[in-house]
Amino acid sequence: MKTVSSSRRDFLKAAGGALSATTLLARSASRILGANERVHVGMIGFGIRGSQLVRNVYAEPNTEVVAVADLYDGHLARALELAEDHPKPATTKRYQEILERQDVGAVVVAVPDFWHKRVCLDALAAGKHVYCEKPLLHNIEDAADFIAAVERSGKIFQVGSQHVSSPHVIEARRLIQSGELGKVTQIKTTWDTNTVISAWEMPVPSDASVGTIDWTTYLEQASHKVPFDPARFFSWRQFQDYGEALAGDVLVHMITTVHFVMSVTAAPPVISAAGGRFVWDDGRDVYDAISILSHYPEGFIANYEANQDNQFLGQHIYILGSKASMDLTFGDYKVYAEDWPISWSYAVESWARPEREKFYRAHNLPLTPSRKYSPPGAPKPIKESAPLDYQQYVSGFSPHMASFMAAIREGKQPVEDVHMGVEAATTAILGNRALAAQRTLHWDRRTRTLAEA
Repeated sequence: MKTVSSSRRDFLKAAGGALSATTLLARSASRILGANERVHVGMIGFGIRGSQLVRNVYAEPNTEVVAVADLYDGHLARALELAEDHPKPATTKRYQEILERQDVGAVVVAVPDFWHKRVCLDALAAGKHVYCEKPLLHNIEDAADFIAAVERSGKIFQVGSQHVSSPHVIEARRLIQSGELGKVTQIKTTWDTNTVISAWEMPVPSDASVGTIDWTTYLEQASHKVPFDPARFFSWRQFQDYGEALAGDVLVHMITTVHFVMSVTAAPPVISAAGGRFVWDDGRDVYDAISILSHYPEGFIANYEANQDNQFLGQHIYILGSKASMDLTFGDYKVYAEDWPISWSYAVESWARPEREKFYRAHNLPLTPSRKYSPPGAPKPIKESAPLDYQQYVSGFSPHMASFMAAIREGKQPVEDVHMGVEAATTAILGNRALAAQRTLHWDRRTRTLAEA
């Protein structure tokens, strides 16, 4: 089995091939770090995702988590527990204290979506490199502010749809771009689950209170000021004020991956959606099932589907081409040939005998087609990715975090820069807006505006 270090080398080699066109950040005022220089990291937001991402940071060589910010005491205590054999980070409820530290060179932002803009723009203004969890945007209108802030800062900015850094996804992109599948005309994605946790019914710790959670600060960026409600803190994805529902939480992974493998650089100009809340009547104000149909001028349509009511289909991206099809998951890919036999008799058996036999002779076929029926067997892949080395992930290694750290050290654009993050989030939010409006939306890619109904 590969060691973590060899897996890391394999990733960097694969990613390097995919990103060979990237150049040094033209406006970067940052000094390029040597491979042995330490990157000091601040973690801003230490809930579910932040406590996972810190393991990825710890797995990177020559990095140190020096500070953690979160609004809940229990999350800060967990940060100290996870430090284990590492130096204990400073903890604070004010993320601004991390940005004021001169020893912090990069921050990992894992706050709820509605706080992304404020924290990221503050971090860039403070001269920090930024890794921000997906979806980047809470509002489409914030895109220009993000892009301008990144360009103004000259800092590395990576968005956290981590699957685009996976070597097998990078390899899938190469296969598609080489024409292995022929002309891709349709993509179908599923993200289907059916558990309490995947439906964001998060348990609340018994010590959750206004004494342990800074509720006033939490609501600073919210549209509505409401009384303390721990569900809105721990299950924030259930509410439109704080997140973008299934489209922004899970489908943005699918959207980002589709854009990556298909070399799409902008949100689709035609988008419609259907969905609703069918099972989870628990006080949330978001849907639990959605299907977003998108028409891309690059020559294909994509259906992004997710639900929290049935998990039979799981998580798949089906990429359908004229020569072959690909089943791409976040662990592997399989390619299936489009070599289905032609059923000539379906049409020809409606002809008179002389014409039928003339046709069959011309095609070297039996004059009397077989009436036997054999059910088709399960399709067999003609190409598939190597088995995933799960051990590297158990140890904390993340190709996406490795991409971010490599970008900092080498002064290059990361795999998922601000533009990719903006366009994926825009697609997800357009899906939400199409569902809310109950109509097809027309998006102008150039002006980033919606056409009037």
